[in-house]
Amino acid sequence: MNEGFEIRRNYIERGLDTKTQRQQTLEKLKEELEQIEQVKDEKEQVKDDAERPEKDAIERHKSAWEEVKSQREAEREKERAATAFSELDKDQDGRVTFEEILFHPELDPDNTNEFTPEEAVSLLAEEPEVFQDKFAQFVWVKIKDKYSITPKTTETPEIPEPPAPPAPVDEPPKTEGAGDEVEDDLAIDEEEAAFEDDYDDYDEDDYDEPLEDEDLEDEEEEDDDDGDEDIRRYREMREKRKQKKDQKTDDDMPEYDSYTKTLIQIADDARAEYNEVNDKMKEIEKNISTLEKEMGVDLGMEHEFLPLQGECYEYSDREYTYKLCAFDKASQRSKSGGSETSLGKWGEWSGPADNKYSEMKYTGGLKCWNGPDRSCVVKLKCGKENQLMGASEPERCVYEFTMTTPALCNKKIDLTSGNMDGHDEL
Repeated sequence: MNEGFEIRRNYIERGLDTKTQRQQTLEKLKEELEQIEQVKDEKEQVKDDAERPEKDAIERHKSAWEEVKSQREAEREKERAATAFSELDKDQDGRVTFEEILFHPELDPDNTNEFTPEEAVSLLAEEPEVFQDKFAQFVWVKIKDKYSITPKTTETPEIPEPPAPPAPVDEPPKTEGAGDEVEDDLAIDEEEAAFEDDYDDYDEDDYDEPLEDEDLEDEEEEDDDDGDEDIRRYREMREKRKQKKDQKTDDDMPEYDSYTKTLIQIADDARAEYNEVNDKMKEIEKNISTLEKEMGVDLGMEHEFLPLQGECYEYSDREYTYKLCAFDKASQRSKSGGSETSLGKWGEWSGPADNKYSEMKYTGGLKCWNGPDRSCVVKLKCGKENQLMGASEPERCVYEFTMTTPALCNKKIDLTSGNMDGHDEL
């Protein structure tokens, strides 16, 4: 008791010093926060001023590019319409007739088995035949989503005096090189997908260092050679895919002009400066919040419990290890394994009126099955060490810890006279 009394006096001194330091630090942080908020407002204004011309320039660039793309697409559509007109004009007389349309049953508007002359005429703007300009303007828009170069059937439809149908085309014509590129893409996709399925668990870092030959059996070496070859091929395919993605096409938006790039760089610099100040302000706010939370805890009449704050203590019995983090949480963990079970978070001092600081209460722990939330009471008594001495469950889901601490040694006995001195003020 006497040793604990002297330690408690030291605790009080440390607690009061820390309380003063925390208060000074808090005031300093609040001053810094006030200053940095002003800087942040200034940086934000600079950022906003830089982002407006940047946004306008980017939008102009994108708008101009969209117009170019639209024009290119219109040209492509015009070329597709011309190609379709030429293919549909079987006799190459410069006209597409409803008889020629009937050779393409995939264009049937109602998708039935019967493609009638009336339906074919309706596709031709209600005329029996159209020339190229009218075809491009009125007909192509109706049929382009269904149009197929190769007719779905080669049977001659029953129509009045139809022209002799041309010989059926076995394979649709294709532009040189275009199909090869698609096939290459599909091949890469399929092969890469197969390798990704097989080698999802591979870590490429594992293959950076060569294997030691003396550590391998002949058969193992052969297997590893096969594995290394697979990894090499996998890497090559990934690199090929990356290179293909990096290649720009005519449909990719061109780079910004030098003026726009300059505006973007100015805005990027302004954003970077703003973000740096904003991050610093958030860090100060976080430190203030943490400090205020620490200072908001009742650490005793004379701050004598401060040395316990932020410290954790454990006690083990045959089945469990119990843990108390003072003014934070209580928990238990089974020695047979499993996760930690919360027995509650710091709530309040719950001792009797004449000895309030003799008992801690932790509430809101993990809910018991078909029962209340777990909670824990920590009964404190004088001792020269901060130590958990025991743990029990006197009621279902209500736990009780016992703990010794010098912070509760508030009396001293004169070993000569036997008188008790409770005067512990500094």
